[in-house]
Amino acid sequence: MRRPHRRRPPPGVGPMIGIRTACADRGLEMDKNTGVELEVERIPEDGALDVRLDPEDPGSSVVLLRRDGHVYAWRNLCPHAGRFLNWAPGRFLFDQGRLVCASHGATFEVDSGLCVAGPCRGSSLVPVPVTPLDGGRVRVGGSG
Repeated sequence: MRRPHRRRPPPGVGPMIGIRTACADRGLEMDKNTGVELEVERIPEDGALDVRLDPEDPGSSVVLLRRDGHVYAWRNLCPHAGRFLNWAPGRFLFDQGRLVCASHGATFEVDSGLCVAGPCRGSSLVPVPVTPLDGGRVRVGGSG
């Protein structure tokens, strides 16, 4: 019998011990009710950054992508098999500017989240709200 696939949390978003310090070290401000605030510059242009909206819940992982000055946020979960999109903590695959699920190769448009190739073609990633703030910052998730 196969053991379930488990991933270690990325540095700074792991267990509750020292979570506020870890978030501060990564340039993140976290509150379970209002989401995560961070500087846009922390998200690599044409790359990705993963954050957890709730440090106690690995399922709250969100992938942040920045393209041409726009920030996109999607739940870090492939609609095909419910696995994380990244191949290792903080590491994502791209092909011709599209996000690729490391588990089964599903390929997603960054701006729409639409799967354009692979086993879940026609499905979409689940969007997470992004709110622009003053000072080159954004809030990801949350309602406040």
